[in-house]
Amino acid sequence: MDSENDAPVIMPVQPAAAKLNKANAKHDAKTAAHDKKVAEETAAKEAAAKAVKVAAYEKRIRARVTCDKAAYEMQWRLLDGEVEERVIAVVVELLQPQHYDDIQTERALDNCCGYIRCANTLPRGGRARYQISLAQRKVYDVEGLHRFCGVECARASHDFAASLSPTSLFLRGGAEAVHIHIYI
Repeated sequence: MDSENDAPVIMPVQPAAAKLNKANAKHDAKTAAHDKKVAEETAAKEAAAKAVKVAAYEKRIRARVTCDKAAYEMQWRLLDGEVEERVIAVVVELLQPQHYDDIQTERALDNCCGYIRCANTLPRGGRARYQISLAQRKVYDVEGLHRFCGVECARASHDFAASLSPTSLFLRGGAEAVHIHIYI
C-alpha cells in the first residue's frame, strides 16, 4: 500500500473565528447603516430646530427695526413747527428721552424753539453759558437754555422729556405698538 495515495484527504475546516468574523461584519454593516440613519435623522431635527430659532431671531430683529424706524420717522415729523396735541400722545408712546434730546438739538440748529409745542424762533444773539443772580448770590449754568425761546418752554420741555419712557419701544410693546400709532 502506498501510503501517499491511500491516506484520507483532509479538507481544511474553516475555523470558528472566521465564521464569527463574517457574522460580525454583517452585524457591523447593519449597525453602521442604522447609526448613519440615526445620525441623519438627528441632523435633520437639529437643522429644523436651528431654522425655527433663526426664524424667531429674524422676526425679533424685524420687530426691533420696525420700532426704531417708527421712532426715527416721528423724530423727523417733530422737527418743523408746532406739533398738534393728538401727535403728542403718540410721541409719548414712541420716543425715549434721548430721541427727544436729539429733536431739541435739531430744532435749535434750525433756529426753532426746542419745545415741540412751540413754533417760535430762537432769540438772536448768543446766550451766555452762566447767569449770575446778584439777589440770590448764585451762579447758574444756563447752557441748555440756548435751545429754547424762553424759560417757560425750557421747563415745559423738561417736564415732557421726563414723561417719556427710557425703555425702548421694542421692549415695551414691540412692533404691535408701532402699527397702532404709525399713521397719525
